[in-house]
Amino acid sequence: MQVGILKVEIITWNKAYRLGKTLSRKIKKSGYKPDIVVAIGRGGYVPARIVCDFLSIMNLTGVAVEHWGAAEKKEKAKITAPLNIKIKNKNVLIIDDITDTGETMDVVVKYLKRQKPRNIKTGVLEHKTASFFIPDFFAHKIVKWRWITYPWARYEDLPVFISKIRKKRMQTENIRAGLEKKFGIRICKKELKEIMDDMVGDKI
Repeated sequence: MQVGILKVEIITWNKAYRLGKTLSRKIKKSGYKPDIVVAIGRGGYVPARIVCDFLSIMNLTGVAVEHWGAAEKKEKAKITAPLNIKIKNKNVLIIDDITDTGETMDVVVKYLKRQKPRNIKTGVLEHKTASFFIPDFFAHKIVKWRWITYPWARYEDLPVFISKIRKKRMQTENIRAGLEKKFGIRICKKELKEIMDDMVGDKI
C-alpha cells in the first residue's frame, strides 16, 4: 500500500463506541456465549473491552500481532506476544478493530485452533470487503477501500501523513490544506501544531 495515494477516514471515539455496541448486539443476538475474549493487539484492545462490557464477560486476554504500522504494511503477520492462558474446551471470541487484508485475523485463528478450544468466533468493528478473511461478526462493512484511523491510533497515523506532504518551512495552514486535499483529513490548527511539536521532539 502506498500512503501517498490513499484516502483516510478518521473515526471518533463516539463512533468507535457505537460500532462496539452494534458488534456486541450482533454477537448477543446470535446466541454465541464466549467463555473468554481474546483481543488482537494492539488495535483490538479497546474494541474487546467494549464488547466485554456489553456482553458482561469478565475473562479478557490478548495476543499481539505485528503486521501494520502507522498506515503502512510491514512484513508477514506474526504472533509477537503469545497467549498466556489455557483455552482448551472453551468458547473463544477473537476481537480486532478491522479486517483489512484479513491476514492478521487468519494468523490468530490458526494459532488459537492449535490450543484446542471448543469453538472460535471472530468479530471486528469494521470489515473491508477486500479482506480474504470474513469475520463471523462485524458492525460495519466497508466496500470502497480507504485507510481507517481509529482514535487509539490517531497520534500514530497522523504524523505519517503529515510527513508525506510537509516541506521545509511549510506553514501550518498549507499543511492542513495538503492533508485535506491529498488524504481527505480535516484537522484543527491546535491539534496539528501539537502533533508537529511532538514530531520535532521525537525527530520525525
